[in-house]
Amino acid sequence: MQNTNLTLNPSLGRTFVRDQRLDFWRGLCLIDMVVVHLVQYGMQFGALGHEVLADYTRFAAGGYVLISGMTVGFVFFPRVMDPERRRAAYVSLFRRAVYIYLIHTAVTVLEVLILCPMRGDPIGPIDVTLFNTLTFRQGYDLLPFYVIMLALCPFVLELMRRRLGWAVALLSTAGFLWGKVGYHYADFSPPITKTFFVVLWQPIFLMGIFAGTRLRWYGTLSTRTKQWTMAGFWLASTLIFFAAYGDHFHLRLPTPLSFWKIPLTFGEILRYICLVGAIVTTTDLLWRWIGDSAVAAYVNRLGRRSLAMYIAQIYVVGYVNNLVDSHPGPWGTQFFFMALALTILWLIALAMDTIAVLRARVRETETPLFAEPSGLTAS
Repeated sequence: MQNTNLTLNPSLGRTFVRDQRLDFWRGLCLIDMVVVHLVQYGMQFGALGHEVLADYTRFAAGGYVLISGMTVGFVFFPRVMDPERRRAAYVSLFRRAVYIYLIHTAVTVLEVLILCPMRGDPIGPIDVTLFNTLTFRQGYDLLPFYVIMLALCPFVLELMRRRLGWAVALLSTAGFLWGKVGYHYADFSPPITKTFFVVLWQPIFLMGIFAGTRLRWYGTLSTRTKQWTMAGFWLASTLIFFAAYGDHFHLRLPTPLSFWKIPLTFGEILRYICLVGAIVTTTDLLWRWIGDSAVAAYVNRLGRRSLAMYIAQIYVVGYVNNLVDSHPGPWGTQFFFMALALTILWLIALAMDTIAVLRARVRETETPLFAEPSGLTAS
């Protein structure tokens, strides 16, 4: 398939086809997430710099959810279509949901023990913190959102396998309208939710799944078709930009749309989809030139470890913002600390990749304690 690289998964010790573009797109979302969080919670770039870095170019939240859904569709839908791999695919998705649930618990408890003293906040009773975390009453709401969506993925993919994708789209749209128009958006969301209300954000994730199932097909399209697709996304992004922010430049495009992230509006969904679509289609066209570049290698490393990087950035952003508070300075100083945060994250990802490779080499050289004689297999 076009734009796909054959890579080695050190943790599995085997070769498999992996689309490097998905890692790249996840990595871009993580970089934007770090930049937005740093600017929103500490860095000073003035009014214009704040608008540009934390608002005009912001795509991380919607992009991360969309690309996560796209990865599910790309990786798991072909397995679901194979009767021999279908059950294993569904079990894998459920296990992934449980794994992220456990990660959410560990991250929240560690935040209380590490970040609260760093911020000067008191540490509450650990047993209360653990109970509140396990029941989704404490912590960040993005991971609980993923737990719910991954648990629903087997049902979604089964409907799509049965050619009932239209029913998924209809239910998704109805859920969004019910939550938005009827002000029921907090229903079916964990108590902790402040941003990622399930009924409002699920359309982005599900659109990602549909897009992921068509990613291989998209790779077969002609360059001209891809160019027109890219142009359409950029045109739509430009129109939406002036609809959302045009009044900042006395060029507002009048529309009935509103652009709120909390609670999420239809206009904001369109802004995310069009901007991320423009980035995805543009980088896809450029991939033959940038795919093997040092920049792509840096971004891909972050994207391959997207869950770990999302967790690590919580602590890295907190640490770097403390440095910013104690070392205020001009824009150049702020950009230095921003580069420092991204470098720390890359080094963490590098360490994780290195450990994975070393573990794979150890497994390859180990001799089982109870090795079976050559030519014999267990019954």
